[in-house]
Amino acid sequence: MVWQGFKRQAAPVFPPGLELLKLSLLNRALRTFCEAQFERPLRRAAEKAARLARATGYPLLVFPELFAELAIFGMLESEHFYRVARRSMAA
Repeated sequence: MVWQGFKRQAAPVFPPGLELLKLSLLNRALRTFCEAQFERPLRRAAEKAARLARATGYPLLVFPELFAELAIFGMLESEHFYRVARRSMAA
């Protein structure tokens, strides 16, 4: 048996309705919070919320609230890092 190395994991397949909901809420959040520092945390929150929601029996019901909570946490964390970086540059 020859070792083939690590296999690349395929991207998770979400139900079509969940993917549309994810893209819709993500686009709305990106338009609302259009600062560049928030793009990555919002995208990360959408992906994580979709993975968590998919694990439940009601992904379309659970996703919006999970996304909202994860997006808020991600943006607060990003803002904190931004302020710390700005203060350290000024010092």
